[in-house]
Amino acid sequence: QIIGRLFILGFGSAAVCSTFVGSLADKYGRKKLCQVHCALLIMSLLTKHSSSFFILGLGRILGGASASILVSSFESWMVHQHLFLSYPDH
Repeated sequence: QIIGRLFILGFGSAAVCSTFVGSLADKYGRKKLCQVHCALLIMSLLTKHSSSFFILGLGRILGGASASILVSSFESWMVHQHLFLSYPDH
């Protein structure tokens, strides 16, 4: 039951964060948001061996936020750079 709650915390935070990640990327830039992703992921991974439910929950929330950035900002940053640098489309 505790594992299920942690699972829901991670996916719930990803769902909530994904609603505004795109606007944050537009406002602050994709590269900056990718750096935030790395910081959030590191903080999330540091919590994985804790025995405290609160710390584990915090880690899952940070991991969910990090995942929502991962699936949106990295790919759009790569496509933008590809077009900006005029690489061939093949």
